Amino acid sequence: VTGVQTCALPISARSVALGGDADDLAGDSGDGRGSAREVQRVLSDALERRMDSSRRQGLAQQLELSGSSLRPGEWLLFVAGTGLGAGLVASIVVNSMVGLLIGIFLVFSGQRRLSRRIAKRRAEFASQLAETLALIASSLRAGQSLAQALVGVANDAPSPSAEEFRRVLTETRLGRDMTDALYAMADRMKCDDFEWVVGAVEFRVVHTLPLQ
Repeated sequence: VTGVQTCALPISARSVALGGDADDLAGDSGDGRGSAREVQRVLSDALERRMDSSRRQGLAQQLELSGSSLRPGEWLLFVAGTGLGAGLVASIVVNSMVGLLIGIFLVFSGQRRLSRRIAKRRAEFASQLAETLALIASSLRAGQSLAQALVGVANDAPSPSAEEFRRVLTETRLGRDMTDALYAMADRMKCDDFEWVVGAVEFRVVHTLPLQ
């Protein structure tokens, strides 16, 4: 009888009756995710501390160029985890030797994958350059300043152009000369065409010529 009465309770009443258990389960799940994130943070910090400063800075620059938001330690942990996981699966499915080889290959190919991502991002920036310059020229013809035109690119251009121009704007707000920031972006993207454009802009600015 009691079981029948419980099932007959309205949904709201049953929610109240089960609320404590549901909250406990949600809390346990949240605690588990929090613990996993804490373990990941500790491991990534430990990996970063074992790297010398020059290697850590170089890897951080490569990750930034690739468009990744990972820190060096997080990236190393991801690569190691990928290799370990794939190697373990291969060991179970095939044999331990194959699993070991696959794990080692994935770990040591991490740098190659990162380099490919950087090359792909630079190629995308170069392919978007004509559209980006057209957007800047249109803004200048409308009477906007160069800074305002770059804001338009940062807001409207596709990735990775938008991210790169946002970085330029951030650097100029922090006091860096705009042409220096644009030259630095051209160097990051290894884009000779854009470097030529920056040179033309600098010439006009120095000689107080209109940018249109």
